[in-house]
Amino acid sequence: MRLSIEPPFSATVVHEPLPIHLTLTNEGSADVLVPTNYRDADVVTFTLYDEAGHVVATADGNTSEVRIGGQPSRVRQEAMRAVPLPAGRAMQWSSDLLGYVDLLEPGHYAIDARFAFRPSGIDLCSARAPFTVAPNQCRWLAFHADQVAIALVMYLERHAGDDGTRTLVHFARPAEPTHFWKGYVVNVPATAEARLSQVDFMTLDTFEHDFQRWIAWVEGGAIGGLRLDEEGKAMARLAATPGVAGRMVGNPVQHRDQGVSVVVLGGEGDGYTLTAHRFAADGTAQGRSVAGTYAAAPAPLATSTDWHGNLYAVSAQAGRLPIDLRVANGGSVVSHTIFDPAAKGSPLVGLGNAAVLALRADTQLVVAKMRAVLALLRVGEAERQRLVFARVGLADDGVPAGVATLADVAFPADLLASDETLAAAVVAQGGGGLHAAVTTSRGRVLYVTPGQAPRQVAEVPIEALGQADLLLAGGGVYLVHPSATQGMRHTVIQEPVAQP
Repeated sequence: MRLSIEPPFSATVVHEPLPIHLTLTNEGSADVLVPTNYRDADVVTFTLYDEAGHVVATADGNTSEVRIGGQPSRVRQEAMRAVPLPAGRAMQWSSDLLGYVDLLEPGHYAIDARFAFRPSGIDLCSARAPFTVAPNQCRWLAFHADQVAIALVMYLERHAGDDGTRTLVHFARPAEPTHFWKGYVVNVPATAEARLSQVDFMTLDTFEHDFQRWIAWVEGGAIGGLRLDEEGKAMARLAATPGVAGRMVGNPVQHRDQGVSVVVLGGEGDGYTLTAHRFAADGTAQGRSVAGTYAAAPAPLATSTDWHGNLYAVSAQAGRLPIDLRVANGGSVVSHTIFDPAAKGSPLVGLGNAAVLALRADTQLVVAKMRAVLALLRVGEAERQRLVFARVGLADDGVPAGVATLADVAFPADLLASDETLAAAVVAQGGGGLHAAVTTSRGRVLYVTPGQAPRQVAEVPIEALGQADLLLAGGGVYLVHPSATQGMRHTVIQEPVAQP
């Protein structure tokens, strides 16, 4: 018996799938029983080495199972189903190394594999095979937590380096969002700011909708997109939609019938329109509906959906209060004004000059108590600046419910250098509180939350300003941000809740 392995011949980048091809050859004169589920339990064990030959990680099928939220296999090898491998014959298969270990640093590595099946007396080790992981220069990323049947975190990142561009897709569990256990490379335009779809429905009838997702973008005056299967292969392509000038806002919205809607903000000068373009499961265009019109460019602007088919759009005009909330469903649009300093009894009285740094709409019905619109405001001048979190709840029909609540955080002027400004911000709720991440013009990312002084938690490349965002999953708070060589990275701000 002989075991051989082949890693990728060309360099992959950090986070890119690493297919390891294995071949088990029966070089004897008699048939040998081999297990049919050779990926399970402890039949195959990989050992990863660094350039100096030191062991970086060891992993087997049990390791892979735990990464996807399962339990180590309790099936003894003697109880495994086995079939004969005839003399002179070989069996071949591939395994993605990233399903077993996290490879976060570029460099030169080597790997070997051990195949052990005790009932047949097989205990083989392959030769050590070298491979290279190149730097991942992340320049665009997008992610979100979602659920059809099972809860997932979905990531998309684009590497742009001298070796060209790669758009990578990853899946992880909310309990361990830093451990990718499934992923692929998808072919999209090199400069497209693509996003994966989020769903506006839930079902426990099947798991296929969790991984069969649309990816969409707006590029060159047209909407583009692919419907992907669980391995990243295209099942359908969006029909050509020329004449769509503008930018995609939020994630594409995937519907129960497997169609998708792409929301685009277009216009210039004194008129802007937010339009939802609807496509069928096979990619054919089904029409469009206007979700909002604006006299001037809405900024900032955030969108979200719920399981009633509502599209929410929250925006400010020129970055000032009040906030406009639109709830659209088909051709119907209902408008509300929130966070209005001039409204009678408003807790925002006196904040008429506040700058709106970030907005977010949390509208998924599965967490009804969290349904809300959030705003991060900058108030004051020079030495007396502060950041204000504003929150108002939403009823199931999207109507603002209750009075806005506020929380202040002092923002000393010496947090920024004399030539440094605020370049981008995001706001979120969960993990027991309110959270914000503010990126400066130097690429420094400051974390802000009520009751704590703002602090620097990360730095991002200047070429990727505005790409840092907050992920709240498993009770933990993470800053997901680009890096110069390690691709998309997670900085843990608040440790997740330990799982029983």
